[in-house]
Amino acid sequence: DDQYIPKAFVFKRGKCSDTWKDLALDFRKCFYPNTAMKLEDSNKLAIKSYIKAAKYYAVTHLVAFQQSK
Repeated sequence: DDQYIPKAFVFKRGKCSDTWKDLALDFRKCFYPNTAMKLEDSNKLAIKSYIKAAKYYAVTHLVAFQQSK
């Protein structure tokens, strides 16, 4: 039955204010325990890197937060 439980990666992209960082953390807490709480946000990682990792960990959802100007 574990294969039907949705799992998520929640991460932020680019420069974000503290409010956006808190929002991403709160969103992770909403998905807990089916999300990676210690997922490291890095501007160097491309979306393709997250997708490759998602396949390995059987992640079904990617949620990206990005703040516009």
